[in-house]
Amino acid sequence: MAAKILLTGGHRRIAFIGGYTGLPNTEDRKHGFMAHLKQSGFELWNHEETDGTYEGGYAAAMRILSSVARPDAIFCSNDMVAIGVIDAARQEFDLLIPDDISVLGFDNLPMAA
Repeated sequence: MAAKILLTGGHRRIAFIGGYTGLPNTEDRKHGFMAHLKQSGFELWNHEETDGTYEGGYAAAMRILSSVARPDAIFCSNDMVAIGVIDAARQEFDLLIPDDISVLGFDNLPMAA
């Protein structure tokens, strides 16, 4: 569903930031996301793994967004990672969400609303 939302929104350079590598939920999210991208004729632009925390998301965003060719969207395996990504994008790179880059999290935490 996340891949479909981002592709329907016109995104083509899509990254994935995972958390808690090896946990079934994280692996299922990553594999399902990548499978839909592949079925749609696309591949991940970039991929990072984290510890699933705000700080991990922030650090992963720093690595991904420091590259010359930035993604136009990032799907995060949980909302805490997504919040870290959003803060890094805004504070370190002066990017506007969603004008410059879209960030999509997973979990439906109240603070992510």
